[in-house]
Amino acid sequence: DEQAEYQKWQAKTAGRRIGRATATSTTVTTAAPTTTSTTTAPTTTTTAPSSPALGSSSFSQAVSWMAPTSAENGLGPYERNMSNGDDGAGDGQPLTLDQRRYGLGLGVHAGSVLTYALDQRYTRFTSVIGVDAESFAGSVVFEVWVDGRQAYVSPTMGPTTPAESVSVDVTGATELELVVTDAGDGTRGDAADWADARLHR
Repeated sequence: DEQAEYQKWQAKTAGRRIGRATATSTTVTTAAPTTTSTTTAPTTTTTAPSSPALGSSSFSQAVSWMAPTSAENGLGPYERNMSNGDDGAGDGQPLTLDQRRYGLGLGVHAGSVLTYALDQRYTRFTSVIGVDAESFAGSVVFEVWVDGRQAYVSPTMGPTTPAESVSVDVTGATELELVVTDAGDGTRGDAADWADARLHR
């Protein structure tokens, strides 16, 4: 009968139909694109500043570490890196001007003359000057002499006078004199400071 014949035909052609389906079946494999990302951190090169060549930088000498060729002082010896104090050596206090202390400088008392040999080695003298805080009644005048010539003179300065910066050209000079006078009214309380006194070259 027809049903039996149809089943026989299916049995005969099953292999061919399966083979055709297998032959025409296409398997597509899609690989996701591979992306390699390399991030390089920025390189920063820091070069330390070079030191000045030997002999190219400026130089300053604290006058308080230099020995004067002569020294006169109105009360006891002059002092290095402290105020004049009284008539004993080393009896001063920290150099103090305008409530500021200085670690270097010269403490003197009017009348004072300190003389230094320069030997043409320096170009400039600098200092901060004034009546030291240990004095309550002094009045002084500061003078700077270079090779016998007055190169600087201050106004009369007292305990309440603001400190003043001094800068004097000493190029080619052989001698420096640091002078403090009593301003013409006596030496009582005339404690004076050449604070941070330096010679430059």
